[in-house]
Amino acid sequence: MERVLAARGFADAQAQKEHLEPEFGALYSPLLFKQMSPAVARILRAREQAERVAIIGDYDADGITASALLFRLFRALDMPAPLIYLPHRLYDGYGLTPNLVTRAYQDGANLIITVDTGITGVEAAALARDKGIDLIITDHHQVIGEIPLCLALIDPWLPGETYPFKELSGVGVAYKLAAAVLAQVLPAAEAERFLKWSFDLTALGTIADLVPLVGENRVFARLGLKVLERPQAPGLQALLRVARVTSLDAETVSFRLAPRINAAGRVADPQLALDLLIEEDEEKCMYLARELDRLNSERQSLVSAAMREIDKSVPMRNHKERLIIVKSSSWQHGIVGLIAGKLTERSLLPVIAMSNNHDPEVYVASCRSRPGYNVTEFIDHFRDMFLRGGGHAAAGGFSIGRDRLALFEESAHSWASEHWRETDPAEYMPLDIDCGISGTECTYTNALELQRLAPFGIGNPEPVFSMSGAQVENVRILGEQRQHRQMRVRAPDQSSLDTITFNIGADAQTFRQGEIVSFAGALRANTFGGQKRAQLVLLDLRKGVMG
Repeated sequence: MERVLAARGFADAQAQKEHLEPEFGALYSPLLFKQMSPAVARILRAREQAERVAIIGDYDADGITASALLFRLFRALDMPAPLIYLPHRLYDGYGLTPNLVTRAYQDGANLIITVDTGITGVEAAALARDKGIDLIITDHHQVIGEIPLCLALIDPWLPGETYPFKELSGVGVAYKLAAAVLAQVLPAAEAERFLKWSFDLTALGTIADLVPLVGENRVFARLGLKVLERPQAPGLQALLRVARVTSLDAETVSFRLAPRINAAGRVADPQLALDLLIEEDEEKCMYLARELDRLNSERQSLVSAAMREIDKSVPMRNHKERLIIVKSSSWQHGIVGLIAGKLTERSLLPVIAMSNNHDPEVYVASCRSRPGYNVTEFIDHFRDMFLRGGGHAAAGGFSIGRDRLALFEESAHSWASEHWRETDPAEYMPLDIDCGISGTECTYTNALELQRLAPFGIGNPEPVFSMSGAQVENVRILGEQRQHRQMRVRAPDQSSLDTITFNIGADAQTFRQGEIVSFAGALRANTFGGQKRAQLVLLDLRKGVMG
């Protein structure tokens, strides 16, 4: 454990303790945000005057959990329930738009608070001023271009912002706003109780949004997973039951819970997911959870059908390509990002997937990329062609008129060929090894100890260890499709240990008894047939001794 922590930059005992045992008290004061105080003052004035307040969020899990968290805040402050607007992909598009501001104005809102959105909403912010509506923007995306004018803008990436932690999610920033407001209204113990129970939403949104699980995000994720194991919210209880969750970790949130929350915004209305998170009636929660489960299955079917369509219609990749563009009028807008992501994983190239399913004259596109290919740079270059667009280095999106599509495709391929070099596939999925390991260190106790580093995710991956010069003792192929390789090896220190490699593929290299091998993998605790033992889950395996 000590060598892993040292390899990750936690050199002294205090830093190691803070990382292994994240605590509520380690969170920074929300008042360190430069514009937090005016935001708090305006919300408290709205409370005193019983004003109508509107919350404008986003249609993904981060934005939905952030909206639900502020709904809880208003309830805790005995304020009127806020109006909540989550943009519909088809009818509203992405972000803080004039249409959403107009709806808030028509519904009588005097104050608008955004969560997980707003940093690009220059036009919408201007409309809010014209309508006499005060606007508080809370966002976590990097600033590109003009900054909206508003009452207060809380974003760790705002130029000149000195808040110590930049990598907050949208729900993380909303949590900071809630903490600042509660500190002015409730006794400290009562405010702390609210904030600790709200770790469920904060963990869900933080993990789902794939922000680095370090610093404050580690506090949210680590402590939030404990709350999620036994949530107070009936909606989350129902979601856990419908998703058939028996043990909870970051992977469970990423692959079982977040997709069901996101499914509402992808193929239906994100309001369904929000309703689940704020509903208190258990019967209604079960209905909503089952509906999200159904929508998630529908989303999976739509993506699978789209991938089959691509496999049939898209020609083999030209080795000189630096960009792949696919489009269809049959794909729903909510799945183009998933299509692009799957094609990026397969091709190891940046991908643009687009559809004009809703409006034949407008294509809505989603971009996914890999290291070495910066989507922000690409979108900025072609911004004049787009109706709207934005993103960051790894992902982005835009909409473009059909009349400009042919010129864009030709220009995009040409630009990519000139600006994006061909990258070795090994650069996409580098195996970052923490340190070497001996056979005697591969114990069940050590495997359990390493779990103190969890939750694992971006910025805090599961530790990977290497071993060179082990001898194969026996090999077994397991699984209904013979897709897993179990191997027992004798380490250079003469101790024996078990390894397993999952999903090896039909063309995988074979290994025989007596051969010398080197490998890298994760040390995990394994219980099978009542026996507790350590097992190395191999990520790379090669014959011979590593240099």
